[in-house]
Amino acid sequence: MNLFIELTAGSLMIGLTVIIQAIGLDLIMKRGEILEKFLRRRTLKFWQPAFSAIIVTYIFILHIINIWLWAFLYMAFDCLPVRGLSMALNFSTATYTTVGFNNVVLKPSDSLFTGIEAANGLILMGWATAFIFELVSQIYRKEARALKD
Repeated sequence: MNLFIELTAGSLMIGLTVIIQAIGLDLIMKRGEILEKFLRRRTLKFWQPAFSAIIVTYIFILHIINIWLWAFLYMAFDCLPVRGLSMALNFSTATYTTVGFNNVVLKPSDSLFTGIEAANGLILMGWATAFIFELVSQIYRKEARALKD
């Protein structure tokens, strides 16, 4: 594949996955108070762990969407030695999560996608981790202040 096409497609994919992550995290922030109020009424003293679990699950879904998008890119460009969604998802998951070991190798002409996806996954997972930490910290700080008053 032409290097320019691979860089362009990889860059567009990074842009798309960053937009998905940004919109997803924004929705979580905007809906977080509603979720918090609902859980406070329903789960009483265990609302914070329930809140954390739901937030982490939503963020995990964002990563799954991104992994699927990369898998579709691999299929669209016929990058894998064996065709099929299962193979593309296997490769994309190992690459996005930067696990790095896998029994699948891209065609040499398409190997730039691997590094681009790994960098994309690393940044988005770091962003998600920071987001989770901050959101959960805010919840526990807010609860501690409420108990003091």
